[in-house]
Amino acid sequence: MSNSEQLDRELREYLEKEPNLARNERLIFLRSIFSKHLEFNKLEHVITNNDFINFINDSKVEYAKLKLPMKISKRSVDSSDTHHVAMVSAVLNYLNKNSLLRRLVRFDDRD
Repeated sequence: MSNSEQLDRELREYLEKEPNLARNERLIFLRSIFSKHLEFNKLEHVITNNDFINFINDSKVEYAKLKLPMKISKRSVDSSDTHHVAMVSAVLNYLNKNSLLRRLVRFDDRD
């Protein structure tokens, strides 16, 4: 179920219960709904020092997996830039793993 469907369902549930709720109960109910759904759509994600260390470690693993000569979108990548590709790949993996992007992002490494 998507976030918008769940939000709709919870708001409909609130509207059904609203006539029977006291004013302070209404506020509590609405705050809980909105805080939960605003948490899903947060605009900020804090990267910690531990995340940064994981980027470096993951980039080392990615670098070891890279096949040379490397191509991205059918264009050759200079061997001096492969460490940059590994670091960007590690960051993209982090963003994808934590669902921070609307779409799955990866390098086009097809020939």
